[in-house]
Amino acid sequence: MPLSLPSRDSLQFSIDEGTEEDYHLVRLYYSWYAGWFYRHRLKMMSNLLEGKSLDKLLEIGTGSGIFILELLKHANLVVGMDIHPTYQGVRKMLEREGADYSRVELRQGDIFDIPYPDHSFDAVVCVSVLEHFPEPRLALEEIQRVVRPQCPILMGFPAKTTITKLIFASLGCNAQKIHPSSHNTILVAIKDVLSIDKLLFFPWASIPLYIACRAYAN
Repeated sequence: MPLSLPSRDSLQFSIDEGTEEDYHLVRLYYSWYAGWFYRHRLKMMSNLLEGKSLDKLLEIGTGSGIFILELLKHANLVVGMDIHPTYQGVRKMLEREGADYSRVELRQGDIFDIPYPDHSFDAVVCVSVLEHFPEPRLALEEIQRVVRPQCPILMGFPAKTTITKLIFASLGCNAQKIHPSSHNTILVAIKDVLSIDKLLFFPWASIPLYIACRAYAN
């Protein structure tokens, strides 16, 4: 099934009121040179849901809201949480796309202090967030708190390899500063806190650029 993404014109409403990072990411999703990769990582995450029909799903780091339409195919209610208060633009984007806004809740929140009670969600999705923290274990413990027992936690994160370091260097970026946690650090933390059920690698496990993980609470 094809990935459901908003149009670039609709996403303009999100990035107009979003962060500089949102602006650059949206450009990459629709670029001819990197769009295939950025869209594929969302497809990897969607595949880990395996057609599940959930009641309440939390997306941490919702950003521009680019993944919300796809997540609505899997849940009755999608809660999009981000540390930045960018949800007014996301709301405009969803309205333009004709989404059923009664099934979407947007909220500002911190991954280390998620503003919901224990066992609030049937699934948690976290795309390209954990690599930004030097201590991903603390975030994982908080995620585990808000998910219901036997419900999936889906995480996606870039691999830190010689190839990806060279890519960052070619763009004039410091990979360590932007992504203090490597994929190995994140995987160790996941194994300490959760039980890994499935791992997907792109393009190959031997030379990954991106990793998607489905895990459950211990």
